[in-house]
Amino acid sequence: RGIEAAGIDHISAKFTGLSATVAAGSHCKGIFVTLAKRDNETYVCTHPTGNIVGWLRGSLKVQCVETSYIVCAKTKLATIVEFKEERWFGKNKDNVSGRVFRYDPETQAELIPTWRLKDIPKSCQTVASFSGNWDRLVTVQREDGPGSSAEAARTLIDMSSLQVADKIVKPLDQQGEMESRRVWDPVASKMLQGKYGEATKLKRVVEDTQREKTAARNDRGEEFVPALFKPDYSSGRPELLDSAPINL
Repeated sequence: RGIEAAGIDHISAKFTGLSATVAAGSHCKGIFVTLAKRDNETYVCTHPTGNIVGWLRGSLKVQCVETSYIVCAKTKLATIVEFKEERWFGKNKDNVSGRVFRYDPETQAELIPTWRLKDIPKSCQTVASFSGNWDRLVTVQREDGPGSSAEAARTLIDMSSLQVADKIVKPLDQQGEMESRRVWDPVASKMLQGKYGEATKLKRVVEDTQREKTAARNDRGEEFVPALFKPDYSSGRPELLDSAPINL
């Protein structure tokens, strides 16, 4: 459909005793979404932080917190999304709110990641605002153009009506030996069976095997050569090698 997404799967996780927090790692600059049918507009979308709470009650729940950003230099549009930790009688309401606005890529691109909603300057024209519950219903209202002030809020996304899409992947025996699903299949299978001790042992086998390969490569003085991506990931947007063996 002319949609391409690229990014680096790098996270930072910590456990506080009452909750576990998962945030984007230092190498992760977000997901770069390119729309080929819209003159290759590229939207850089950063991740919110995820908290896993409910350990004491034995009822785990994921909360999205903090702020994420969506920026497109070509259209000069940006979005700030705030996930709030408001509580009502001890229950998180999963509130989310945000604004889509126009910005100046030359003077404001580096400032946007430091802004919250209240920091958006008046010089940035608001295009739309949205609010709701990120795990249920979010509505949006257009705020630019004639008559927009009287326009009623419309559904942006209703999570309760969505279904998880089926994954279409090749059978394991047709996947390459280093493809993730094949590498981690023994671990995942044990976890699904509830055999977590065995899963932990198999996880260590996978990790130790990679460490041994790295050590052997270093002993031979060989430099690691990626099979799929160019070795420079500093931009946060990985690029495929021309010779990358893509197994679809």
